Amino acid sequence: MSGPTANKIEHLAKADTNVIGFRIENISPEAIAALDAASPIAEGALSSLAVGWQSQRSDIIRPGDILNISIFEVGFTLFGSAVTALDTKLENTPGNAQRIGIRVDDQGNVSLPYIGKLTVAGLTPEEVQAHIEVRLTGLSQNPQALVLVTDSIQNSVYVSGAIARPGRFRLEPGQERILDLVTLAGGPTAETDNIELHVVRGQRTADIRLGALHAEDEDNISLSPGDRIELINKPRSFTVFGASDRVSQISFGVGSVSLAEALARAGGPSDNRANPKGVFLFRNIKRPDGTDDPVIYRINLMDPQNYFLAQRLTMRDKDLIYFSNAPANIPTKFISILNQLISPVVTARILTQ
Repeated sequence: MSGPTANKIEHLAKADTNVIGFRIENISPEAIAALDAASPIAEGALSSLAVGWQSQRSDIIRPGDILNISIFEVGFTLFGSAVTALDTKLENTPGNAQRIGIRVDDQGNVSLPYIGKLTVAGLTPEEVQAHIEVRLTGLSQNPQALVLVTDSIQNSVYVSGAIARPGRFRLEPGQERILDLVTLAGGPTAETDNIELHVVRGQRTADIRLGALHAEDEDNISLSPGDRIELINKPRSFTVFGASDRVSQISFGVGSVSLAEALARAGGPSDNRANPKGVFLFRNIKRPDGTDDPVIYRINLMDPQNYFLAQRLTMRDKDLIYFSNAPANIPTKFISILNQLISPVVTARILTQ
């Protein structure tokens, strides 16, 4: 593939026509250290979603919740036949309880027999139990209540995309973390290194590679009611242009890939056409304000130390490797084209005139 020479790239970086403002840096230990410090994981850290976020308790009753209320009594009961104190010790006593399944209305209330309207939104199940027992005091002998939340839309998180069991998952009081939810939903349907986690919390979003997230990481944040998690199957790849055997798009596969490994997968520069001193890595780096900083890293393959540095530089998704054409290759290509059009003898005459 034809393309600019190394000198042409360097000239264009300084030209007024460089409207996107790309710059050229030679590969060096300092450049690699700066890239490691500004890794994509740090740029899209999920932990940023927890900053300034008022975490919502998942054990609070909210409008729309479905409650299962059990009321236990002894003596003459409001809800059924008499139950003696001895009966309360029997294993089948729960069968004598009055069970009520009820939905919390949009105003956060429920209506119960002998009690009437009871505001439950914003309370825990234990607090509702205490309110019921107080309301029944004087109407029933030693009433006791048990309140369970059997379903809660607002106390749930949602997971979708490349996951075995997408859907809505209700949070437990302990509040599961990101990786807990992925496990509960059956795990991803593709390799974790190819899965991008997109998390939406309120008006904020963050992204991270699932393969880069570990249980002990601060990015493995506790989930909050209303969180939405999408798993996107986005295989990582890099492209190869210039004086190589062919233009290609190469997948990372599983795990990370160093620049040295990427050059090997690309087949390296062409011995006949490429300039080994002019191998370039094109990369867009995100600035703190979210804008792009286009940088071209130059690798001189005639310098032995650069082979060590190439092993330390980690490739990123959508990186582009360019093997520049050797300056002497330009007239060679022109002669080749002429030979295809006219005889070699005539070509020689034209070139010697």
